[in-house]
Amino acid sequence: MKKSRRRDYIESLILVIMIALVIRQFVTYPCQIVDNEMAPTLQAGDYVWSYNLAFGMPNFLKPEKRWAARNPERNELVVFELPGEPGVILARRVLAIEGDKVEKKNSEPLVVPPGYFFAKIDNPALSSNAAQGEGLVPTKQLRGKIWLVWFSVKPKGSINWKRLFKTVN
Repeated sequence: MKKSRRRDYIESLILVIMIALVIRQFVTYPCQIVDNEMAPTLQAGDYVWSYNLAFGMPNFLKPEKRWAARNPERNELVVFELPGEPGVILARRVLAIEGDKVEKKNSEPLVVPPGYFFAKIDNPALSSNAAQGEGLVPTKQLRGKIWLVWFSVKPKGSINWKRLFKTVN
């Protein structure tokens, strides 16, 4: 029995959508940067892709664990879900990993415990609340490693052409 051309198009479209959803769910994650706390590396109006598999494959049997997991490294730009606030995604730089000692102003040194990393914003001077821009984050909250600014908009709404498809280190 011969399939109609319309059915071929519909089947192809469904397949493309399914592949896009799998890639979106497991391989990359799009985020929008809404402030300049990570400037100059990331700026307000940037739309970035994070690589979800950088820290391991999601484990559906045990969501708190990942297959072939690795911990973040110092100086990596990561996105993570804010602990205690589901759905709130933050972009930060990894300053210290487990076992490292962190010297904070006006407080005693902090040793990063196992299963955590210490994250910090790049530009506290541009933060409305610099104290919230740093702290310990459970590694299970990691979403991915930021690797590309794929789109960027200037504050007045025009496209920031210089930042399109810029890789992030």
